[in-house]
Amino acid sequence: METLLRHAAEHGDTKALIDLSVMREEAGDWDEAEALAWQAVGHSDADALVRLAGMREGAGDREGAETLARQAVDHGNTDALCYLAMMRKRTGDQDGARALLRQGADHGNHAAPRCRLGWDLHDPRGHHRCSPGPMEPNRP
Repeated sequence: METLLRHAAEHGDTKALIDLSVMREEAGDWDEAEALAWQAVGHSDADALVRLAGMREGAGDREGAETLARQAVDHGNTDALCYLAMMRKRTGDQDGARALLRQGADHGNHAAPRCRLGWDLHDPRGHHRCSPGPMEPNRP
């Protein structure tokens, strides 16, 4: 499977890069996982920015996570607004979370209202929708 994904990644498939990133992370290779996600960002994949935000948050870098999620929003990824809203919710900023969810819904993100209800729409393969907790466990 990894060989096929690497082949697809070599031919510009950014989703393959994300899948490889997930596989490397699951194998405990955080550095390679992050490098692969950055490669996807280099190919203009804003979903990869959300993945990196989750990795940063999981590693305890909330400020870095927010910066990356905001970059994803700036690149048109409205799922990142859900992610930012859930970050706000976890810190007790309910009003800020609601404002971000409204912003997501206003920009056509149909997941935003479900995020408001606390549904976990995170795809374990790294294709983030909206998650109530960090996407990744704390780094060892």
